[in-house]
Amino acid sequence: MTVTCDEFLASVKRLVTVPASQSLLEDSDILALATDIQRDTLTPMIMSVDEEYFIMKSVPTPIVVGQTSYRIPSRAVARKLREIKIVNEGGIVSDFPKINIERTQVYRSSSVPFGFHFLGDRVELVPSPATTGYSLLFYWPGQPGKFVKLQEAAVVTNISGDDVTLDALPATYVANTRMDFIEGVSGNWYLGLSALVTNVAGNTLTFETGTVPTDLAVGDYIALTGQSPVLQIPDEGAPLLQTLTAYDVLGTISDFEGQQRLEPKIKLQKENFLKVISPRIDGEPNIIINDRGLLRGRIRRNWAGLYRG
Repeated sequence: MTVTCDEFLASVKRLVTVPASQSLLEDSDILALATDIQRDTLTPMIMSVDEEYFIMKSVPTPIVVGQTSYRIPSRAVARKLREIKIVNEGGIVSDFPKINIERTQVYRSSSVPFGFHFLGDRVELVPSPATTGYSLLFYWPGQPGKFVKLQEAAVVTNISGDDVTLDALPATYVANTRMDFIEGVSGNWYLGLSALVTNVAGNTLTFETGTVPTDLAVGDYIALTGQSPVLQIPDEGAPLLQTLTAYDVLGTISDFEGQQRLEPKIKLQKENFLKVISPRIDGEPNIIINDRGLLRGRIRRNWAGLYRG
């Protein structure tokens, strides 16, 4: 069940019975409060269960001879990565371990990077690459978008190659802006990020060649990069986000008694939400491999041969 930001706003207002005449908070203020709560409470809560809810996979990043530094995806939560893999010229994916900076001098003899370490917001390869044909594959936690009303986004009505027709065209949708593609079904996760608009004709946007997702469908959403007209958390988290937002709204308008009434509800909703989202699958246990065991040692030796030739 898709929850739009307009529906979310209506739910919050019902919880706090905000008078229509009150001038303290605009809809945009309430959505801004909700965005902050999504980032400082809901996102960490969902990520804490380690069930890969927000994990995204980048397209392979070619490793350039002599280039050791590669950017972490700018939309990654906390500027962190879930995993890095190395891909050889044959498409074989292999582990790519993190190496402590203190140990980087040990890995100098290979022309293919053995691993990496972090340097600020960049991944530094160890040792420096001296051969072509390899790529990095990043897995990273994506940040749900900033909430905006439906009128600030648009619904896809037709797709033809690089041309995407919308139900309406917000004034901010102009050439040389970047857009996110968002699923129109429950989950409402990203189909594509930061696609460049090269031309606007009527309600049709033309995107840079090859950036329109192949699985984009009629009914999906397009929004300015970093924004979303729908909630991008599990549907069962919507009531908790609504109550937390209502709690902050009540504090803003100095209704502290109203806040107290919501506190038991927030406690119960947090407990129930965590129970629902983990485990994500009930019938399959996690398989644990002992990285220091004898079997793992054989796997490492075979793995090393896969991409070192």
